[in-house]
Amino acid sequence: SFTRLAELVLQANKKDLDLLGGSMNDEFNLAVLEEQEGLCNVSDDTSKSC
Repeated sequence: SFTRLAELVLQANKKDLDLLGGSMNDEFNLAVLEEQEGLCNVSDDTSKSC
């Protein structure tokens, strides 16, 4: 029936969005780590520890 088909489509879309959201979170976390690493390695003369 149409209702069942609509439910299946919504489930598939939700799975796709969950996967996309997970990969976007991974990319964001990687970017944050790279930024922090860059800030820590700006100068060896600084006494600021990370």
